[in-house]
Order: sequence, then C-alpha cells, then structure tokens
Amino acid sequence: MENYDVKFLCSYGGEIHHRPNDNKISYVGGHNKLYYVNRGIDFTAMLTELSALFDAAGDIHFKYQLPGDDFDALISVTSDNGLNSLMLEYDNL
Repeated sequence: MENYDVKFLCSYGGEIHHRPNDNKISYVGGHNKLYYVNRGIDFTAMLTELSALFDAAGDIHFKYQLPGDDFDALISVTSDNGLNSLMLEYDNL
C-alpha cells in the first residue's frame, strides 16, 4: 500500500434531514473539519484518530459519501476491508 496522506472533510454533531423545499436529504448543524490521514492507516487507528479529532467519548459511526450520491446512500466503514474500499474510491477520484 502506498504511503501518502489523503484529505477528508469530516462532519459531525449534526443530523441528516429532508429539506422542506425539495425533500432532498441534507446535513444540518454540527461541525466540519478537514482531516489528513496516512493512506496506510488501519481501521482501529483511524477510529482512534477520529475519536481524538472529534473529542468523542462514545461510539463513532464512520461513513462516507461517493461523489454524485445523496446522503441516503452513505457507506458505512466497519473494518479494515471497508477502509480499504474507501481508500480505493479516493484513489479513483
């Protein structure tokens, strides 16, 4: 696996709602942070870093959105395999 940093926009503390004007799904409230992580990180280390980034004491639900998809198609990352799939999608961009 290559050794370089990838950049993500992480959103947390908000909620996903339907917009009243067009009923599309959007993320409302919360905070956004840019997060740089080494491409070779494993899932456990990623969760540890996300916990520190968000000062989270509880469960972290790690999901991502593919370009062109809506929030109703978020993909959950729950293992090293899922994180590898995310990195492959990132590489394809």
